[in-house]
Amino acid sequence: MSQKRREKIITIGALVLLLIIIFFAGYKLHQNALEVMHENQDPLEKDCRKIFAFMRGEMVYAHDVTNNRHRPNKKHDWHCLYIQNGILYKDKYPIFKEEWFEDRQVAMTYVGYIRSKSRIDFTLTITKKGRSYSMRQSLKLLSIDLKNSIDKRLPTGEETYDLSIDHTKLNKKKYKLYYYN
Repeated sequence: MSQKRREKIITIGALVLLLIIIFFAGYKLHQNALEVMHENQDPLEKDCRKIFAFMRGEMVYAHDVTNNRHRPNKKHDWHCLYIQNGILYKDKYPIFKEEWFEDRQVAMTYVGYIRSKSRIDFTLTITKKGRSYSMRQSLKLLSIDLKNSIDKRLPTGEETYDLSIDHTKLNKKKYKLYYYN
């Protein structure tokens, strides 16, 4: 093997080793930054993400989503989400243990885009010891069928609903968000 060829192989090997070291250092730097972000994350933000993860898991593949006062029909195995006294329920049960809700109040509204029949934007607010945190998230669904009594007056075909069925709220109709998979 000639001297030039040996130098070329050594140079290429050194470059590959240098690239591996740079890649590994960048990866570790990225991992450390992610760890710091999660450590510094607001606990109420974590709570919001936890609730949205639950809702996404429940609803993302739902065949039909509707808001109604009562179960829409007996043809399907409908589930419902609603908030009562600051606690988010699925069917008749809190989505987390009741102790989780002892010092937290949950409020949620959603905007349904009636004409597209596929998107709902949720706004979730969690209050704990006088401090609040709000987060928004959209779900693209297979089909939504929201009550559209005011649809004719809204050019975009959107309507806002409150998930809370507390008697003190404006939502006296007690609508629940029903869905089935």
